Amino acid sequence: MDHKNNLPEGEENIPTAKKKSPAPFIVSVIVFLILLAACFLYLYKCTPFFPRDTEDERDTHTEFVTEDPTGPATDSQTSDTETSLPENPVNFAKVQETNDEIYAWIYIPNTNVDYPILQSKVDDLFYLRVGLDKNYDIGGVLFTQSCNVRNFTDPVTVVYGHNMTGYPAEKSMFATLHNFEDPEFFKENDKFYIYIPGHILTYEIVSAYKYDNRHIMNSFNFADPEVVREYFDGVMNPMTIPMNVREGVELKDDDRLVVLSTCMSDNNFRYLVNGVLISDELTK
Repeated sequence: MDHKNNLPEGEENIPTAKKKSPAPFIVSVIVFLILLAACFLYLYKCTPFFPRDTEDERDTHTEFVTEDPTGPATDSQTSDTETSLPENPVNFAKVQETNDEIYAWIYIPNTNVDYPILQSKVDDLFYLRVGLDKNYDIGGVLFTQSCNVRNFTDPVTVVYGHNMTGYPAEKSMFATLHNFEDPEFFKENDKFYIYIPGHILTYEIVSAYKYDNRHIMNSFNFADPEVVREYFDGVMNPMTIPMNVREGVELKDDDRLVVLSTCMSDNNFRYLVNGVLISDELTK
């Protein structure tokens, strides 16, 4: 007997109802439990609501700590470090109130040289006949040119100053560099000092001599190590009179030289006092 013929019209293709599977419900429960575990882990790792890193746990990872386990230095520790540093002899904040282009200070014992060093931002020769107040002054000030960086890290730095012989000490500029023409004075006075913010730079005076009037920084390419080496050799082996050279000194390729340059009575020549950096001391 054909049962299909006993079905109402239009219902021949309706399938017989099947019993639902429990698989979707189980999957939903598993997903819910995974999400719940993930939320708990997030709260544990990323929020302050759960205590973590107990003393026992810290003991297990201190062997991997490469820095001080007490953490960054406290204010008192930093203060102790700063206290151990010497005072800088120059209060640059104060002297720069007079002229903001003062960036260093030079002191040479047993001479009148105890002056600021300046560098103009606009004109290399600005301070040739200009004083600290930026008004005309025949004696000018001590200065360097923009070809030299202001932290004295160049292989050769030239500091210029007039020979103001006969002027008061505070105005004589580099006049007393000529004291180094005397062999005994040269022998007994072997240091000069340059102060910059945060540093005391100590230089050993290695030679002093008459030199021609060429512009040193324009005449030598000190970016070339071979040129530096050649110039250093000349500094230690001058061929003019007067000249004095420190015995037993040899300039190394990476030394830093400061050349103090002033006039001689014959304007066709300069007088140079050369110092090599031997100490860079940090200051407050």
